[in-house]
Formats: sequence, structure tokens, C-alpha cells
Amino acid sequence: MTTASSVADFDFTGFQPPQPPEIALSNLRAVRLHRGVGQIGPKADQFEQTVSAFGAGEAGMKKVVESFAGVLKSFHDTARAASRQGLISTQTREAVDDVLGSLAEEFEASFRQVHSNLRRVNEMAPEMARDFFAEASVKMERLKTFWDNAASNVEKPAAGPRMN
Repeated sequence: MTTASSVADFDFTGFQPPQPPEIALSNLRAVRLHRGVGQIGPKADQFEQTVSAFGAGEAGMKKVVESFAGVLKSFHDTARAASRQGLISTQTREAVDDVLGSLAEEFEASFRQVHSNLRRVNEMAPEMARDFFAEASVKMERLKTFWDNAASNVEKPAAGPRMN
């Protein structure tokens, strides 16, 4: 049972009164904004690394698309958080959204072009390979004939003791 004297003896200095909802909401929005800004750099770096890996043949297009989507989402989330925090106006947010939208459209168009070119290469590859293999086969047959003729003019060594 709690008595008045035990409550009076308790140290309340570590406790703060609850914040009003508008301040708590503002703080939450500020945390989201800072978290979003903090994610932009690493996600952009990851995208650049993925693009480099793709160029070197170490990553597939799926990884590039996933990485790009992550960067775009970070920018979008940060713009939304900044707008809610009142750091940017609605017009600025719309302008940022337009830039992100056009960037996404350009990436999608570029991706479709790459996909189309890859499909075309895959369709042409067997025919190109057949042509190469046919030419290579003719050249190898000529080389074989050359070496057979060259070797026929060389005296075969006498069978001697085998060296192991």
C-alpha cells in the first residue's frame, strides 16, 4: 500500500511530463526526415556499386533495378517527410516528385531498350555462333592438313627405350 510519505520521498526528477501530441508528432516527423536523409547516401552508393558490378558482368539487371528502386524510394520518402515537417512547400514537393517520376520513366525506357537488345542478341547468337564455328572448323581442318603434311616429311624416331 502506498502512503503519502513514500510518494513524497520518491525522486521524480528523471520523469518528464508527456509532450503534447503536436510536439510528439513533429519529433516523429523530424526523426523520419533525418532517417531518410541518412539513407540516401548509402543507397546511392549501393546503386553506383551495383551499376559497376553490372558493367563488369558481376551483377544482373534485376539487382540494378532493385537498387535503383531503393534509391528512388529513399528520395521519395525523404521528400514526403520534409513536406510533412514543413521544410519544403507543396510546390517544391510536387517538383521533386516530378523529377523522380521522369527519372523513373527514363530508367524504365532505358531498361526496355537494354532488354530488347539483349533479346535480339540472344536470338542472333546461335546463328552468329554457327557461322563462327563453321569458319573455325574450315580453318582447323586446313591447319590439320598442314601439320599432317609437315609431319609426313619428318623422319619418325626409332623406337627406343621409354623414359618414365
